[in-house]
Amino acid sequence: MVADEKGESRYSRQELIDGWSQEKIKAGKALFVGIGALGSVVATSLAMQGVGQFLIVDPDTVEISNLNRQLLFTEKHIGKDKAEVAAKSLNVVNPEINIKQIIGRIEEVPDRVIQEYDVIIDSLDQFDPRRWVNSVAVNLNIPLVSGGIYGFFGNIQV
Repeated sequence: MVADEKGESRYSRQELIDGWSQEKIKAGKALFVGIGALGSVVATSLAMQGVGQFLIVDPDTVEISNLNRQLLFTEKHIGKDKAEVAAKSLNVVNPEINIKQIIGRIEEVPDRVIQEYDVIIDSLDQFDPRRWVNSVAVNLNIPLVSGGIYGFFGNIQV
């Protein structure tokens, strides 16, 4: 862990929280299904907190219409794979974490890969894959945090 001239790490403020265990946070593994508007915000926050390992699954490429709400992408990323760009951007946010990516649909990811993760964060924009992710989370007994936004309406559930 990197420390500054005062001996403080990037996590020193959150380590002041009574009962906090940065070791547990670092040992955490999060699977992101969709890395668009919501996924990019959640992933950035967890990266800043020091969650140790991410897997990002997304089949899409960055489009110009994404740039007003998806904070991991810029104009230079248009046409590139979201999962790959997001992994690189998150490693800039926190180079201490391990980030893997799969450019493809979550339905193509084997259960043996999914079950390596402590939590699934679903921020998909289609119902069929969301139902599929929910079924897999139930079958593998992995906590699922699912969020979505449509216009001015939003929903998040565990």
